[in-house]
Amino acid sequence: MNTYKDPENKDEILHRLKNSPTLGDIYKLVQEVFPTWIIEFLDNYSYDYPHLRYNWVQVAKDANIKPAKIMIVDYIGTDLEYSLLQHFAEVYTLCGFLVRPKSEIEVCDICNLAIPCKDHWYQMSQLGLDVPEIWNSTCSRCKKEK
Repeated sequence: MNTYKDPENKDEILHRLKNSPTLGDIYKLVQEVFPTWIIEFLDNYSYDYPHLRYNWVQVAKDANIKPAKIMIVDYIGTDLEYSLLQHFAEVYTLCGFLVRPKSEIEVCDICNLAIPCKDHWYQMSQLGLDVPEIWNSTCSRCKKEK
């Protein structure tokens, strides 16, 4: 995805990132460099996926940080030409955010909690994890309240 490859002034941007005193400043920098990268922030995973909620809390606890929000991004590049994107994702992760690409997450249209995409749900169900019997893009709690 060419949109997110490192720009020529990558070193200047990294310097600015290192000297950004707040998350607000980092957010502004991300918006300046990659304005379409951050899609949205979600409070948590659906209660239908307790192991994902637990894992996030445990990872944060082990890193001695407080869980913040799930950050849905357009793309996560792993090649060297996406190193700036990786730096941005790492900074947010170190601040307690769970950075996930939009291809992995659905959003419940009622409560706005994260739901793994159907492929991830299927993989988790095959592993015998505690997931709903049938995948749905709406939380089971929300479906009951409709």
